[in-house]
Amino acid sequence: MSRRFLSRPPSPRRRLAAACLSACVALGAGAAHAQSAVTLYGIVDAGIGYVSNVGGKTQVLATNSIMQANRLGFRGSEDLGGGTKAIFTLENGYSTTTGALGQGGKLFGRQAFVGLKDDRYGTLTLGNQYDFMGLTLGMYETSTWLLGQYSDHPFANDRANSLRLTNSVQYLTPVWSGFQFGAMYGFSNLPGDINGDGRAYSFSATYAAGPLNVAAAYTEVAGTSSVLDISTLFGRPAGTVQIGGSYLRTFGVATSYRFAKTFVYAMYTQALYAGVRGQNVQNALFRNGELGLTYSLTPYVTAGAGYTLTTLGSTKLHQVSTTLDYAFSKRTDVYAMFLAEHAQGNSVHASIIGIGGSSSPNQLVADIGIRHKF
Repeated sequence: MSRRFLSRPPSPRRRLAAACLSACVALGAGAAHAQSAVTLYGIVDAGIGYVSNVGGKTQVLATNSIMQANRLGFRGSEDLGGGTKAIFTLENGYSTTTGALGQGGKLFGRQAFVGLKDDRYGTLTLGNQYDFMGLTLGMYETSTWLLGQYSDHPFANDRANSLRLTNSVQYLTPVWSGFQFGAMYGFSNLPGDINGDGRAYSFSATYAAGPLNVAAAYTEVAGTSSVLDISTLFGRPAGTVQIGGSYLRTFGVATSYRFAKTFVYAMYTQALYAGVRGQNVQNALFRNGELGLTYSLTPYVTAGAGYTLTTLGSTKLHQVSTTLDYAFSKRTDVYAMFLAEHAQGNSVHASIIGIGGSSSPNQLVADIGIRHKF
């Protein structure tokens, strides 16, 4: 009897149920394939620092965002099929010492963009995003390689410390035999004045071949985005010595090579600040050259060192940075860093970025901290 039951052909109702079940499974698989993937990520960095001279006085202070800037972000993508994805990033900055938002209190002041990424045609994004001086050359700056924000180029004069362009459209090609190119435009968003305040251009070219990387980038910004306050270089109150106002043009080239335990890099940039005619603001040209390396002493301990020379006319700023980092895990590490700056020129003062200006040509900074990434 059981054999006769098993061999009985399925009824039309059962065939219909099976067909519906198969269709539901197929639709469910398709829906799962098209679902968005959203990642929550961030960095929490805090420490204790010492400064030898801030306006003639020593300072001991709570620090944050020294090894890496604190951030909280959302990164997402949706597979649209055919090698195309919709992508977005929303990212803010914040202070661990006060809990306040960074970037002037903006909710997503670090990054806020959406776009499309295609395997064949490249990536197009729109929003508030890094220009190529930071996105491309920032990967070669001393501050990126275990030496923290204090070792950014003085006054962030060349935008290599990752500054953003608002109202921008950015395009990156696919990688062709190791080469990749990028172009970017920032809108002024001013009625009847497309080349007005805030208008920007940025371009990049990179090449990667195994352990070797080479890059070049250019950015131009107009109007108030080009204003730079260098008052502390001359021991003056903030806002009394400013350059730019008409436009900033900055470009650079960089290279790096990774050995088994050692990573070495070099970069050259220059930045021309053009003042506004009739407002007694002079043009200024910065030049920055740097060399650096990191070395893995053990799988858990890494040491880094870097040197940067920045010139502004006859003024020279020498920076030497060193760091020792211990990794508890892939996410958590502790670090100790030391940086010294010497200003050489006529009545100029040392002014390490992120710290008040010194009353002399010299300034020393030491910091110990902990960083957690998630």
